[in-house]
Amino acid sequence: MRAAFIANGIVINIVEVKQLAAMAGLVACPNNNIGDKYDAETGTFELTDSEYKAVIQNVLDDTAKQHGYDNIITACSYSSEPAVQSYQVEGQAFMTWRAAVLAYATSAIIAKPSIDVLISNLPVLDLTSQA
Repeated sequence: MRAAFIANGIVINIVEVKQLAAMAGLVACPNNNIGDKYDAETGTFELTDSEYKAVIQNVLDDTAKQHGYDNIITACSYSSEPAVQSYQVEGQAFMTWRAAVLAYATSAIIAKPSIDVLISNLPVLDLTSQA
């Protein structure tokens, strides 16, 4: 198992061990890297930028899927659909929403909120004013 040595709340080294008791002061860290922050009081690692980005991407893709698209890219691709205006308008709404989500996410990743706070503060997709 991967385990980390922590100094002053920062992962300073990662080792492979059979069990945590093999060395004093080790903390399990299946997905963490040197330099990641660790909160000893809560026993949790701060989420990495990659983990935040994955959450945001999942929200974008899942929302598009809820509206019948394969993912956010497919939904946005309809923004230039000239044959069916309703598809074009909906695609433009997805593009506008995606830009707003990514703008918010860029600042949120710096602030490092919890995932619940991150998701609850995301802009909401508005398809009602479209058509």
